Amino acid sequence: MKNVQRIERSQACLYGGAIGDALGAPLASLDWQAICEQFGDDGLETYAPAHGGIGCITDDTQMMLFVAEGALRSYVRIQECEIYAPIVVLHHALIRWLVTQGEQPAIAQIDTKVGLISDPRLHARRSPATTSLEALAQAPAFGSVARNTSKQCDGLVRVAPVGLFPWGDFLLHHRDRAFSVACELTRCTHGHPSAYLSAGIFAYVINGMIDNGRSLESLIPAALNFMDSGAWLDFFIECAEEREAVPRSQAHIRFLLETVLDFHAQGVTPTPQGIDALGHGESAEEALAIAVWCALAAQDYRQGVLWAVNHSGKSDSIGLLAGNLLGLRFGLADIPIEWVEDIELRDWLYRLGHDLQWLPKVYLGRGYGAHDAELRECYPDN
Repeated sequence: MKNVQRIERSQACLYGGAIGDALGAPLASLDWQAICEQFGDDGLETYAPAHGGIGCITDDTQMMLFVAEGALRSYVRIQECEIYAPIVVLHHALIRWLVTQGEQPAIAQIDTKVGLISDPRLHARRSPATTSLEALAQAPAFGSVARNTSKQCDGLVRVAPVGLFPWGDFLLHHRDRAFSVACELTRCTHGHPSAYLSAGIFAYVINGMIDNGRSLESLIPAALNFMDSGAWLDFFIECAEEREAVPRSQAHIRFLLETVLDFHAQGVTPTPQGIDALGHGESAEEALAIAVWCALAAQDYRQGVLWAVNHSGKSDSIGLLAGNLLGLRFGLADIPIEWVEDIELRDWLYRLGHDLQWLPKVYLGRGYGAHDAELRECYPDN
């Protein structure tokens, strides 16, 4: 029963994020005044046409799905080859996404016959972020660090599957491992500490919410304290200049998240004007803070996700992040069924949400069994 609940939470997180992304997609280039002129004084209330259809996702959800698939491939690789290198496999997953966007990576030829990359629907180009495209195309090796100082939010929106994955069988505590893996993955495309620390906090919170149902309100301070402890620093930061930049990023992230925690404690709910005062969500730390505020204050999924998209900022990305959190907080049953039915790629959202919890349990609990051939075929270790 416990694993069934984890699977449902995992699926709710992925569905919730994708739906928030699709709701925000038609608003991403509009300010609040333009949104009101087009959709009325309350803003958008349901799907509107974007990218040629209703319920169409953006590059944010595409990358999130590839990271989910990469997490599963990394686990198969451990079992098949006894090689523990999740960042290498996750970076490889993002390179596969790059290929779907019509770009040629510098690293190697990529197999396009199995998984997400073989699905023509994933090859739709949905205004992909330039930073991610350039960093992935120029990467000299799998797991290499991007040589830029970008802190844009496209490094953050894809990391929910890192938080959903059950890391508890390794040396670090599972939330700590989720934090570190998310940071390392984000550094493959975004070199600013604010980008990868925001991703680490988000994965830490996601992992806590799915693992034991802890509240978002209690997990944010815990994640901030882990960030400030510096326990993760020696895992991947060697450059002295980067180490010097970390405290400034830590302080700014803490300020923004403690601000929205204070808003919540005072009963201040998100408004388009209040969200704009925090920022437009172009940077990772702003997008994270706005998403957390919407998820904390909401009485249900619908209310929170509509807050997250109806403002002058990065509606699709903030909608996805808030949707991930709201899906975990309220569950799949709380998401309007018509949004679930009309979301693009719902088959992949269902399957990957399931397998992120089921596949590791197969290996850890019973070893190889009746599903062996199917699992190797679905998530090959190369």
